[in-house]
Amino acid sequence: MFNLENLKKTAAGNTDFVKKMIQLFIDETPSSVDTIKNSFQSQDWPNVKSAAHKIKPSFAILDINELKDEIVEIEKHANQMPNPESQEVLNTLVPKLINSFDGLIDGLKKEIETM
Repeated sequence: MFNLENLKKTAAGNTDFVKKMIQLFIDETPSSVDTIKNSFQSQDWPNVKSAAHKIKPSFAILDINELKDEIVEIEKHANQMPNPESQEVLNTLVPKLINSFDGLIDGLKKEIETM
């Protein structure tokens, strides 16, 4: 679900840096995902777009392949609302993000423990 190789290369062997980056993601990102969820449910598209934009770099840094493209698409389609095609895309991607996120956080916590 994630690939830390680029982060580890950037850290040049500094495991504490890698741990701090992962912990920062674990601490900060859930509130933005909650904002996406709640704003999606209330159809507050500017907030969906803003929250997706905020977390996009974090997903890229941790190379979270499964979801980083979805975050980009969520931001893009929230910006195009109201649009029936964008609504359809968001109806698929937002639940996917929400359903995958807890497993992602659990996986990252386990990764920190093994370092």
